[in-house]
Amino acid sequence: MKKKSVIAVFENDALNRFIYQRMLALQEEKVVSYIFTSAEEGLEVAKEVPFDIAFIDLHFQGGQYKGIEVAKKLKTIS
Repeated sequence: MKKKSVIAVFENDALNRFIYQRMLALQEEKVVSYIFTSAEEGLEVAKEVPFDIAFIDLHFQGGQYKGIEVAKKLKTIS
């Protein structure tokens, strides 16, 4: 059996989160997904669950980190 891909989404816009939720729900048999509105929460999860793919809103304002800073932190964690 093929391993499911782990996808993280960092998005603070409610409409965009809804779109991601709908798209990822169609692929439940292939992916495990996490959607975060807080950078800190997402970075804590990343320490325990390595993400295969991360979608990060570059204008993300979810806590003390902005989008590009979240990407840099994720690179140091993995």
